[in-house]
Amino acid sequence: ADEDYEVDHFAKSNGIAPEQVRDLIRRHGNERATLEREAKRMQS
Repeated sequence: ADEDYEVDHFAKSNGIAPEQVRDLIRRHGNERATLEREAKRMQS
């Protein structure tokens, strides 16, 4: 998910900013399920 297009796609799909996605990757690693769970927390 380090590629820009993957980050942008994940950001759009999860309603968060690309920079927030990069921050999640730095904090939680690259596992999609973990990133999706954390992105949902950021939305609420």
